Amino acid sequence: MVAHAAGVEDWSRETRHFLVLHDLNGERVVAILEILSPTNKGFYAHADFEAFRDRRLRLLSSPISYMEIDAVPAGTRWLPRTLLALDKHAGVVWASVPCPSGERRFEGWAWAAGGPLPRVPWDLGAYGSVAVDLEGTFSEAAATAGLAVTG
Repeated sequence: MVAHAAGVEDWSRETRHFLVLHDLNGERVVAILEILSPTNKGFYAHADFEAFRDRRLRLLSSPISYMEIDAVPAGTRWLPRTLLALDKHAGVVWASVPCPSGERRFEGWAWAAGGPLPRVPWDLGAYGSVAVDLEGTFSEAAATAGLAVTG
């Protein structure tokens, strides 16, 4: 035998699929981009969805910009009221930025099954904005992983 490992630990099925953007000094979180998984959406257990919902509510109560990408058909899709018209699409990406009034501004985009993924602007508040190219990112990630992309 070359190696062996064993142990007992708490384990969660939840995986973290998000990107955290900090200011140039690395001292402050400016924005979070989250890619939803079936676990986030409660496909395996309602408790997973509740945990995700609580985390999202904390993020939306904070002074950071938030973007969410939901290309998962399984589980519960939970959109802000102003974006409910996007619910029936195959995929949805939406962003929210805090307003000076204390409210939040929401903007969303959707795509059809088999259609190209959108390139969307992401408002980072006082830090400007960036373009998020979902199609390009997916294609590059698939090529890097050696996966075939059909289109």
